[in-house]
Amino acid sequence: MTETLVRQGPGVLLGLIVNALLLYGVVAWGWSPGSVLLIFPVESIGIGLVIGSIIARKPAGEFSDPRLNTVVFGSIFGMFTLVQAALTVVLALKVGIVADVPNLWLPLGLVVAKLAFDAWDSMRRSPGIGELLPPAIVRVATSQVVVILGLGLVTSNAVDAVQYSVAGHAVTTAMAPVVLLVVVKSIAEIAVLLIVASITWGWRTLGDPPVAPARD
Repeated sequence: MTETLVRQGPGVLLGLIVNALLLYGVVAWGWSPGSVLLIFPVESIGIGLVIGSIIARKPAGEFSDPRLNTVVFGSIFGMFTLVQAALTVVLALKVGIVADVPNLWLPLGLVVAKLAFDAWDSMRRSPGIGELLPPAIVRVATSQVVVILGLGLVTSNAVDAVQYSVAGHAVTTAMAPVVLLVVVKSIAEIAVLLIVASITWGWRTLGDPPVAPARD
């Protein structure tokens, strides 16, 4: 279990830092919620490309046909990502998009830097399919659910209405989907890391042969 946490922990920790910066940027620094929302489908596309390239490079002995598995993964994950992107664009248009440096390009740079680290880290440690797929699938599925909830919230409330506060900063209806998405996404990433680590530890524990008692 500790080995899995060490292998995947740095990437998850960096992701949590990026999530916190995006959250603080929207709530405290006034970043455009719609612009930040658009970054999450970009992140999903980048993650899909990284995972697809890793699957394609796997030897035929581990996968029956790496090319076929790449196509299957790309089709399924791509469909989820397209749905996520379509819903996110609708939500972003409702809350407003500001495409300048602090509102779009700076947050986008944070996510691109995280994706670059993921690509480098994946090449360095060559993760198995059990490490690759669960976090990606949970991330994109969670995003879809939260965006749908955000659409319901934005549709039924005024965009500039204050919903609650975070660390003394007012959170409006427009900000609420970003806050909810970042919080749920962060919790899901931690939960998936712990679940994968526990399952990996269990498999290895069950697979280890019993140690025979020493004889005098």
